[in-house]
Amino acid sequence: MSIYKIFDQSEEINRIIADESFVAEWCSENGYTYDLEPEPEPVPQVPAYTADDLLSVLLGVD
Repeated sequence: MSIYKIFDQSEEINRIIADESFVAEWCSENGYTYDLEPEPEPVPQVPAYTADDLLSVLLGVD
C-alpha cells in the first residue's frame, strides 16, 4: 500500500492509502487523476545519552 494524491483536474482534493489498482480504477470511474506521493526521507535516529554519559564527557573521563 502507498499514499496517492487524488486530483480533480489540477487541484489536489484528497489523499488515500491504497493499492494502485484500486486507486486507478476508482479515479477512472470518477473522472479524477492520481499521483504516487514519494516516500518520506527516514529520520536519523539520535542515540540516547544518560546523565552519566554526559557527565563523563564534561569531565573528560573515558
